[in-house]
Amino acid sequence: MKIAQIVTVALLLLVSVRSFAVVKMGSFFIPGYVDFEKEALFTELNKEIFSRLDKHFDLIVEPVQKARISFLTKNTHVIFPELHESLVKYMPSGNYVVSESFWKKRIFLYQRKDSAFTQIEDLYGRRIGAVRGYSYGMKLTKNADLKIHYTNNDIMNIKMLLAGSFEAVLGDDSSTQNAVELAGGSDLIHAVELPFSALDVFYACHGDVKGIDLCKEISAVIRELKSEGIIDLRSKIPKIDFEAEKAQNITQ
Repeated sequence: MKIAQIVTVALLLLVSVRSFAVVKMGSFFIPGYVDFEKEALFTELNKEIFSRLDKHFDLIVEPVQKARISFLTKNTHVIFPELHESLVKYMPSGNYVVSESFWKKRIFLYQRKDSAFTQIEDLYGRRIGAVRGYSYGMKLTKNADLKIHYTNNDIMNIKMLLAGSFEAVLGDDSSTQNAVELAGGSDLIHAVELPFSALDVFYACHGDVKGIDLCKEISAVIRELKSEGIIDLRSKIPKIDFEAEKAQNITQ
């Protein structure tokens, strides 16, 4: 065998060792964002990323805690969508890498229109509603001056806000905004214009050679999509199916 052929074979073997034949991808059901049965925002973006990478993937959608255990125990190669706040809780070893961010989870303050809260300090000592299991950013959840009370979903929070049981509610500009509309609160509730926190959303891979390479490849495509203006997902915020959300009992 010629030297050139030997080098080519060696390079091909190196690539095969450092990459996955099929990427086992963990995720969890988020109405409008992650769904393997119908079109959803993040699953469509994921298809585009892996199409450009020319890689095959197996999307495994499980309840959120099971999906994270699957990643922790290396039954999946990658998990998405993920947040730093979540990873530090169930991956304390820090043996993971993350991709370029492809989304910002923005947290807003919702209040009745007769209220005038504009900053975090305005909320000290107030009863604030949030959803159990959701991520809001540590500058909010770790602030000892904030009295945050957790319920099971956005609809419950908005109803309690309308009833006066909460003075404000923390939420995003998708599911919480839809809860306002569904609860008939559009004329009675408004959100503070600027977000109180913005959390990076990304893919997480294992901190070994294959995982590092995979996240580097994903990041390169995400940057490519950003430069093309394709990743501008704020213009395509989906409506949330609350019945599906309740049935799946999702947390994120």
